[in-house]
Amino acid sequence: MIPKDKPITIITPVKRYLGFSAPVSPIDQLSTIATLWNVPFTAVDPQRVIIKLNNKQKPVLYDDKGPIEGSVFYGFGHETLDRLMVRFIMIALEKMGNKVINGEKALTIADDKGLMALTLANHPEIPTAMSVISSARGNVKLILDSLGIQENKNSFVIQKLSGFTAGGVGTQPLPALTDFIAPALWASRMDTRPRVIQNDADGSKQQERRKVIRAYVVGGKLAGCYITEANGIVNCAGLARESHGYQYAPSALQKRAFLAAAKIVGASGFCRIDASGGKKFVIYEINPLARIDAEKYGLHIPEELLWYAVQLATTTP
Repeated sequence: MIPKDKPITIITPVKRYLGFSAPVSPIDQLSTIATLWNVPFTAVDPQRVIIKLNNKQKPVLYDDKGPIEGSVFYGFGHETLDRLMVRFIMIALEKMGNKVINGEKALTIADDKGLMALTLANHPEIPTAMSVISSARGNVKLILDSLGIQENKNSFVIQKLSGFTAGGVGTQPLPALTDFIAPALWASRMDTRPRVIQNDADGSKQQERRKVIRAYVVGGKLAGCYITEANGIVNCAGLARESHGYQYAPSALQKRAFLAAAKIVGASGFCRIDASGGKKFVIYEINPLARIDAEKYGLHIPEELLWYAVQLATTTP
């Protein structure tokens, strides 16, 4: 039994815009289920939270109502300030000894495409695209050669290093690769962030419909997968929003890769993993702050997430 004064607490924007990538608030999704299950549930806006800390005590969190209490905490944010505040708050809560769905490791590594690529490197059991991290002054020819662009006639994907902005700039065909990639890299000076550049490992022809596998991991288990299809590059978020989609049963190899990847970056509590569904299976992104509305694909992620939170809340450490 979860005490009413220690509810399941979500740290997410309250009664305000979440961002273009999250049209449905997780508050609406989770609170309805919590009411049906008679589970104490509340939401705290990350931009209303104050974190008090010094060298003599654990952090203390306040909002307009006073100290923040909860049995289990889950964070979600899309816009830059929300994501930053969610990260700081969840780290503080973890340091306070609270139970969290995702903690410091997940919200630092998995929310950064560069750190994620570095962390998954040297893990042969997890297929990933060939990647290069480069600043605006990176040697373009060396980057293309490293990605095998010239030899294998592949295209490439450029992504911002930070997960604060979903997706990337898409794909480019072979003609004038250098002419495109140089200014794209140079543009990174505008926001002071390097780029993660990956080869287009899908393996399908670009004029064919591409596929993205999206896999949800909740509580260390695979909660379900779906596929989206559209014309264009398979690049984490890009083609998956308005395209055709359907539920998907992953192979045993894919399932092992999804669970291993989530565990390595510390996001086994909750994440959505995006991977190529083309001729070559590779993982592109692990998102610990992903939207949870996948009901139209036959998945019940809010129920899975809340049930995991209940189990955490009612289990002794």
